Amino acid sequence: MSVGITSKILKGDTAVNSSVGGRIYSLLAARGTPKPYIVLYSDGGDPVSTMHEKTTTAYNSIIVACYGSNLTLVKSIAEKVRQALEHYKGTIDGEEVTWISWQGPNPEDYDEDLKLAVYEDNYRLTVRL
Repeated sequence: MSVGITSKILKGDTAVNSSVGGRIYSLLAARGTPKPYIVLYSDGGDPVSTMHEKTTTAYNSIIVACYGSNLTLVKSIAEKVRQALEHYKGTIDGEEVTWISWQGPNPEDYDEDLKLAVYEDNYRLTVRL
């Protein structure tokens, strides 16, 4: 649910989509995918519980991983992603997104053998049930 919503938001954002040539994937990218690209995956989530009422919202932690040939490039793409997602509110395929917040980055990485850089940011996506 939330990975699909996040993917649609990013694919609908001209700056993000054009910076990766439309290569935005859920869970993994196929071996040999041209760089740069984005991979989205969920890091868990739960309904937001209250003591006295039925819950009306749920959250999901989403990781957006930007891959490219160097760290400067992937950080630039990650900044475009952040501009598209942070504080987003709207309805996607009937799902009401009430808030997306940036939760911070994971450590960046560069694999010299593969000539592949990765930069991951964590987001918390909240939807109305």
